[in-house]
Amino acid sequence: MMENRRLVIAMVLGLGLILLYNGVLVPWLDKKYGWDKYNAAETQPSATQPGATQPGTESSSQPAGFATSQPAPATAPIAATSGPAITASSATPAHIVPSTESPSLPISLGSAAKHDGQFALQLNLEPMGAGLQSVVLNDFNMPGNTREIYTFEQPIQFRGDIAAMASRSITVGDDKYDLANVQWSLVSVSPTQAIFGADLVRAGEKLLEIRKTFSIFPRATDNQGLEIQVTHSFNNTTDQPLTVRMEFNGPVMPPAETHRPPDRQTVAGYPSGSSIDFVSHPIEDFKADKDEGNIDLTSKDNTHARWAGLASNYFGAVILPDDPTLNGAPGKPDFIASIIAHGINVEKDVAMDDHKAYVTFQTQPIRIEPHKLAALPMSVYLGPKWRDILEKPYYVGFPRAYNLLLAVRSSMCGITFCTFGWLVSFMIGLLTLMHTILRDWGLAIIGLVAIVRVLLHPITRRSQISMAKMSKMGPEMKRLQEKYKDDKEELNKAMVEFHRQQGLGPYLGCLPMFLQTPIWIALYGVLQTTFELRQAPFLFGWTWIKDLSQPDYIIKLAHPLFENWSYLPTIRGLSLLPILMAVVMAIQQQFFMPKPVAATPEQIQQQKMMQWLSPIMFLVFFYNLPSGLNLYIFTSTAIGVIESKIVRDHIKQREEAEKAGRVFVETRPTRASRQGKSAATPSEEPIGCVGRILLFWTKLQDQAEQARRDQDRGGGKKKA
Repeated sequence: MMENRRLVIAMVLGLGLILLYNGVLVPWLDKKYGWDKYNAAETQPSATQPGATQPGTESSSQPAGFATSQPAPATAPIAATSGPAITASSATPAHIVPSTESPSLPISLGSAAKHDGQFALQLNLEPMGAGLQSVVLNDFNMPGNTREIYTFEQPIQFRGDIAAMASRSITVGDDKYDLANVQWSLVSVSPTQAIFGADLVRAGEKLLEIRKTFSIFPRATDNQGLEIQVTHSFNNTTDQPLTVRMEFNGPVMPPAETHRPPDRQTVAGYPSGSSIDFVSHPIEDFKADKDEGNIDLTSKDNTHARWAGLASNYFGAVILPDDPTLNGAPGKPDFIASIIAHGINVEKDVAMDDHKAYVTFQTQPIRIEPHKLAALPMSVYLGPKWRDILEKPYYVGFPRAYNLLLAVRSSMCGITFCTFGWLVSFMIGLLTLMHTILRDWGLAIIGLVAIVRVLLHPITRRSQISMAKMSKMGPEMKRLQEKYKDDKEELNKAMVEFHRQQGLGPYLGCLPMFLQTPIWIALYGVLQTTFELRQAPFLFGWTWIKDLSQPDYIIKLAHPLFENWSYLPTIRGLSLLPILMAVVMAIQQQFFMPKPVAATPEQIQQQKMMQWLSPIMFLVFFYNLPSGLNLYIFTSTAIGVIESKIVRDHIKQREEAEKAGRVFVETRPTRASRQGKSAATPSEEPIGCVGRILLFWTKLQDQAEQARRDQDRGGGKKKA
């Protein structure tokens, strides 16, 4: 009765430790490293995609470019669509007006047809501000188990001024003019290009022609059709030089893919010789009380950013300035003066799924000579963070180096803190090789488990032998405890010496798990960043696991449990794999793990507590993690149970043989032994392929151990 009471107390204390971990340690780590408890998936609905709307007759008949654009007449009704000066220094104000009187409608470039053969994406363009209404990637689906085509770069809800790639303002001389609220006119359109136009006029006289060109490319180009070009052009129609500075939006944050941070980040690349230094900031870094919720991406260590944008775990949008044309001469791609990432709804009391961000760019002041033109082109990548694409020479080469986007910082102990980058790369290569053979990513993970368990089998076997020996050393340890009960220092020395003499390692029992921990974290990083595992099912879709990068919910809750609790993980559904993993761990702890020597009742209670506390802790910590990671741990634990049984049975057979005076001698197998029979030992039942591999390794270890003992007994000389 007393033992049961103590066990209950120990279990309560263990659960208290779990709550303390989630309620105190995890928030402290979040605050220290910029992580948060979770990132909820974006719930922003996909807008209805417009068709390829063609402009009206008047608009479509207009030739493209500056030479044929017509200035707005002085009597044109421009009040409703003109952009007033935000700041004005001249007595007679100027206005931004559409370059034509024809009304403009949203249009589309490219194709939203699933797996379209010519175009990889569709741009849906909005005349207001000349920005993106949305981008459709026709090869991919939205996050979750959905067949809805992937759509992102949509305007932030309730913020009409924040549309991706929309123009914000233009400063001419000392006067600043609004562009975000201007209904730009469509100057020309083709299947791969659309040109929007606006003019700066004063008293009916055109001062500056402003053009914005969106160009897309077919799949056959080097950029795989996932990079567009956006060009701002300015034509000085006066007899005086003008100084122009443009401010425009960059991308907006893609939808979240997971409920685990960091699933959304700002990204930027800074030149370092002929290479690029990559820097990212997760959405958790945006704080309302820090720099007004903004992050300056302009420079790092006095080095100006070469490119910048926003990304989720699996998709990204990045802007790279190209070589401009200034007054008819080529220039350098250094016309961007500042890049600022802005956080929205980043207050502490706002749920993380409502935290959003966008980026704004501002150009340097650009001098345009009379009747000359300046064109500022930019390449914009709008696509997946997929190795098959970003490791192509076009994207790996300077100045892009977009393969750096494949890296991501993780809050699971911090990938850079608990594992190694080379290990992540090695596991990706090994998983890819296994997938090539097995044709299923879940089976590839199981194959990875088999390889790791075989490599660690010598250590696991030695751990089992050591723990088995320790479990039989109770009387000797108790004698030492009685002898040195008043001198703890001498007791520790005596215990260490005793372990050394017996060839025991007190920490060998935990060594296999510690060695696998970096592998678990590396696999977590692989699942976070490897695009091939996104929406990849287990066993070709025949199981309930439909996405190895997400938890394996068999039932998804309409209203998550513990969503606002800081002491418990949010429960969004019933996940089966973590429960199975906890059950197998409990079986392993209870029946297949040798028990260390317990000399006191307190130690006995601690052992009983750990038998149940360890599976519970794994259940809590891994419940919301990717099903691919849980599949790895579950399979590894199940194989560990089989491995433990084989090793323990072998130890038992060896002990019984030693008691009977028999000695194991390795010989060539006879015909009888090949048929499963032996004259020296009773026949054994078949143990399967995995068991035979482990038994083979065990025999090799026995031979090595026997050779070492013979050498020790012979004074360093082998016996004849």
